[in-house]
Amino acid sequence: MRNVWQKLKRVKQAMKVLNNNKYNSIGDRIKVCRQRLIALQEQMKDPGQSEALVADEKEMQVQLEKWLGVEESIMKKKSRVKWLKLGDANTTYFFASMKNRCSQKKIRRLVKYNGDTMQTRQGIEEEVTGFYQQLLSSSANVLPAINPAVMRDGPMVNRVQQMQLITEKAWPAIGDTITDAVMEFFSSSTMYQPINCTTVTFVPKVITNRLQGVMDGLVDKSQSAFVPRRLINDNIIFSHELVKGYGLKGISLRCMMKMDMKKAYDLVEWGYLEQASGLVANADKSSIFFGGVHNDKQQEILQVLDFVKGTLPVRYLGVPLSSKRLSLIQCQPLLEKMLGRIRSWTSKLMSYAGRVQLIKSVLFSIQVFWSQVFLLPKKLIQLIERMCQTFLWTGGVEVSKKALLSWESLCKPKAAGGLNFLDVEAWNKYKKQNSLWTIQPKQASWMVQKILKAKKYFEEAGYTEEDVEGIRSFSIKTMYVKIQGEFARVSWRKLVFNNAGLPKWIFPVFLSAHRRLLTKDRLRGWGYVEDATCSLCNTEEETIDHLFFSCPYSSRVVCTMYGKRGMAEFSKENSDQ
Repeated sequence: MRNVWQKLKRVKQAMKVLNNNKYNSIGDRIKVCRQRLIALQEQMKDPGQSEALVADEKEMQVQLEKWLGVEESIMKKKSRVKWLKLGDANTTYFFASMKNRCSQKKIRRLVKYNGDTMQTRQGIEEEVTGFYQQLLSSSANVLPAINPAVMRDGPMVNRVQQMQLITEKAWPAIGDTITDAVMEFFSSSTMYQPINCTTVTFVPKVITNRLQGVMDGLVDKSQSAFVPRRLINDNIIFSHELVKGYGLKGISLRCMMKMDMKKAYDLVEWGYLEQASGLVANADKSSIFFGGVHNDKQQEILQVLDFVKGTLPVRYLGVPLSSKRLSLIQCQPLLEKMLGRIRSWTSKLMSYAGRVQLIKSVLFSIQVFWSQVFLLPKKLIQLIERMCQTFLWTGGVEVSKKALLSWESLCKPKAAGGLNFLDVEAWNKYKKQNSLWTIQPKQASWMVQKILKAKKYFEEAGYTEEDVEGIRSFSIKTMYVKIQGEFARVSWRKLVFNNAGLPKWIFPVFLSAHRRLLTKDRLRGWGYVEDATCSLCNTEEETIDHLFFSCPYSSRVVCTMYGKRGMAEFSKENSDQ
């Protein structure tokens, strides 16, 4: 065991040396590269410079881009912002997100059971220590244990799955050492203290990741959530089918229980470390719903179960569970969650390109979960689209008409000049049809009913009866593309969307192609400015064509850049190229 620990320490030391030698003082390296690049570009102002100087300048640009990328990658990992792609110089946003996350993680106050509020550091420390001392210090004399015979009757890990739990790419190199260390523990019944400290936090994470590969065979099919290749929305759909009609009069007697099970950490005892506790219903958090049951009978059931009587709608797995059609008021949690993302002060630091990624990766993913279960109200869809549109063009949530492009244009495919934003209404309609392929109902009548309702949506997408019969696996993306129809391709699609530049540079090019840049000629038409003369050359009116093709100042800048890159001269005549 000690041998394993010593090897791990040597690996850790080598990694520290590598980090210090290669990636230490990233900010200083970036500063030095910038200074050298500026110095080289100052020398290149005069004509007739040597090729060696040009090569040095290109090499310094490569070095600067490298270290900027390293800095951005490090800041992204620290900020835990996984949805935003690298390469757009979002270091400021990552740093702000990291500071915001650190601020949120701080415990500034605690409320005790008696209602007192602890705000001092000493008071918070004493309260936390006292809570866990009380939780962990008691010991039960008897705890129910798992019956091994019952466990053997259920699913068990086979030999192939056992090998999946221990197989690692590095096992040929470390297998013997690890095996000897484990066998030493079983023979001596003692564990090396440093290893023991690490095992408490590290081993459970490793086991959790390994178990994902075998969970499907160990957990019953009725558990549809938190298991790979199973969908949590299956339970939500079935629950909505169960509560239909609960608010009607004259229905058959029925009831439904929403139960919360006491977890292991609700009943922590030192004896539990040696014996396993059974699951017990938590009466304080459980409720029962009645349909068609007389009040007297309801009271009898409530007294026996010691549950509270529940009323619909109720929140279940993150969405409202109701016997009626989804209303706009019930969708307020969805809107508040999206608004919370937009109102975050860190979002104000994002460029247009960053906002596009936030809308695609975060805001749409929030409502997609609801779209799989419900047909969202049209008013809600309009609010979602208006919210995303306002955020894209203004960076805030206040209603504004400052949209440079319509939402319908942005939802078009990129080849048609759009940004491929999700059409929420179309996606919602066809996403619900996915349940016909993913859910395995116990009653055929349920499936027939859903198929008849889905018929009109398949016909709208251009499917015939023969096409549907031939579908073996449903693809919402294929159906969504079909319902979008055909679009005329724009000539500039490759210039914009196959561009290797940074996203925040490409977005103005995208607006220019649509002729939506806020040049002075457009601002004058809206009454924001009176003089539309170009600020660079002070000779002609500032339009998109003038700014990019005929302005003497911008032409000199572009020609200089093209000359350094060895490219042909850029002009209005070859702009289509």
